[in-house]
Amino acid sequence: MPDSPELEVRVVHASPGRLRLKVSPEAFQGEALSRAEQAFTGLQGLHSVQKSPLTGNLLILFDPKVLGPADLLAASASSGVRLKVLPPPERFSSNNGGTAIGQAITGLVHGVDEWTSHHTGGVADLRTVVPVTLGAVALRELLAGRLAPVPWYALLWYAFETFTKLQKPAEGAESSKTRHVSQD
Repeated sequence: MPDSPELEVRVVHASPGRLRLKVSPEAFQGEALSRAEQAFTGLQGLHSVQKSPLTGNLLILFDPKVLGPADLLAASASSGVRLKVLPPPERFSSNNGGTAIGQAITGLVHGVDEWTSHHTGGVADLRTVVPVTLGAVALRELLAGRLAPVPWYALLWYAFETFTKLQKPAEGAESSKTRHVSQD
């Protein structure tokens, strides 16, 4: 369909039964997102589609035994909406100052995050597990009456949070390469 509306999406996170897409703020006002969402809601095995104009995210929860990302793409295409899947931002090019050690740490953390997400069925990732674990340790120390000026786990959390914030790509530092996804 040459005059089909196009919806640009970026896959933020994908795990069995869970797909988070980033869309532009304008997409929430257009017909393409509404049509794609209607097509998704008619699929067997879909649990929910949650839109957040504030964050620009579209969260799709589904039964991975019944439905997969390819089925979602096919449903979108059948609704007449062409999805344009953008690549992830290039985080560590020489233009934005990523260092070799930063890349190595990020690769390790990303691997552990993927492993955690996979082994929890998409229920948890490091952004959930790390603060919950540190909060539990802090509560245990508080209940045991062991108060210290700055406990080790608070310092660990500060290090983790600072690292992740500093590794985010700069605004507008995205690749110009795009990939079109279509269903024939």
